[in-house]
Amino acid sequence: MTKASLINMTAPFACRRKRAAGLAVALWLAATTLVPAQANAGTIQVSGTFTRSAVQPLSCLGIICNVSDFTGDLEGHAENTTTSLIPSTPAGVVFFSKAIIHTANGNLSYLESGAGNAKVPSDGESVYLCEITGGTGVFTGASGYLQLMNTSHGSLGGALPGVLPGPPSTGEGQYQSRITAPLIGD
Repeated sequence: MTKASLINMTAPFACRRKRAAGLAVALWLAATTLVPAQANAGTIQVSGTFTRSAVQPLSCLGIICNVSDFTGDLEGHAENTTTSLIPSTPAGVVFFSKAIIHTANGNLSYLESGAGNAKVPSDGESVYLCEITGGTGVFTGASGYLQLMNTSHGSLGGALPGVLPGPPSTGEGQYQSRITAPLIGD
């Protein structure tokens, strides 16, 4: 085999390497210029307190329905609808909910999963891990997690209007979160 034929055999491979390198550069440019919102998204840490009250289930079409008032870094009124409630042992309950916090800067939507103490009597201690699913205003395209810790007066959920007799359940708790969204920080 001559040197000229070896050069001709390797030429297509060299061309493919140049095309692959060009494609890699083009993909990198596209990824960094076509997704500027995520690249420039801001992240904030928030914390504060909230109070909550049970409301009639028919007002939200859920198993348990709550309204809350958030103070601190997130200021607003929230609505929560429990969609699934599973008894666990000993004397506990696991629940899944969807919620939205209405603030002056937009609405923040999230899905909750939590566990609580349903023993009677107790302080109805419960914890929630909430996946932020988006929102409106500054929370458009938001993501992250919200952590809630709550105590209820009476057992978990206490007396629930239309479900358990007695005065409506109330409670209070703390929250903390890291929220990432394209409009945060603008």
